[in-house]
Amino acid sequence: MKRSILGASAGLALIAAAFVGSQFVAERGAAQVAGNSAQARPERPLPGRHIEGRLAYLRTELKITEAQAPLWDKVAATLRDRAAKRDAAIAAFRQARSADTPPDLLARMDGRIRSDEARIGSDRAVLAAFRPLYAALSDEQKKTAEELFARHHRR
Repeated sequence: MKRSILGASAGLALIAAAFVGSQFVAERGAAQVAGNSAQARPERPLPGRHIEGRLAYLRTELKITEAQAPLWDKVAATLRDRAAKRDAAIAAFRQARSADTPPDLLARMDGRIRSDEARIGSDRAVLAAFRPLYAALSDEQKKTAEELFARHHRR
């Protein structure tokens, strides 16, 4: 009889400890959520902030020659324009997101479509600028271009 009472007491003690522990975890989690929502998370920097460094890197890695420079300049201008438009779109999205009322489902769907259309238009512009340069690259430069651009344009 003593054994069953001790066993039952130990079982109840474990259950009570588990319950108290779960309450502690739940309260702690709720406090963290409340704390996180009260604190504004710092926004990530815009992706176009390093465009000039990226262009310098690409030009150096591709070993653009003097003869290829005018073609490269068109690609670089297109990539700068793409970065500026993307940064502006992200800034507008952030501004809309910070408004008092969040956009409804239809507005979000419309925004996603506009974003996809803008990306497709941007990809077309980059391809149009890059195609003549790619044709002027040596085999070694084309291999480097494949390596540099593969991760961004993989399907």
